[in-house]
Amino acid sequence: RAASAGSNGADGSDERGQSVSTVATTPSGRRARLSARRRESIRLLDGLPGQGGIGEFLRHPAGVESLLNTRALQSFAPVEPESESGPAGAFRCTLHPMGFLGFQVAPVLDLRVTPTRDDCTVEMLSCRFEGSDSIEQQNELFSGHQSMLS
Repeated sequence: RAASAGSNGADGSDERGQSVSTVATTPSGRRARLSARRRESIRLLDGLPGQGGIGEFLRHPAGVESLLNTRALQSFAPVEPESESGPAGAFRCTLHPMGFLGFQVAPVLDLRVTPTRDDCTVEMLSCRFEGSDSIEQQNELFSGHQSMLS
């Protein structure tokens, strides 16, 4: 089961969880409010006797790479913990650049993958945009959070 944490439709998203954006003009200029939501469930087979389950599979690097679909990313690398108590199982995922409001941007996500015996949680630790100076300045005004159970 996978569920992306987000809003319940009151944010302007439709019932299918498709991306929705709104633009408002304020005295200080234009302000965009963007949101995205997606829910997806995939039924997995129980582990075979002696083979382990999904939790064991996701403890291996190949399992994490499969879960995060690293072939679709521009780059993927483990994030070194800042200290011994830093986030274990953290990865930096850079998506391919895309056009966004007339700019080229490349989203960069730091994700933590926490497998358990029966499932796995993927948590977004940070999200920022890379691109032109004006795009990167917007990172100070942007924040994102996501938690996904699979």
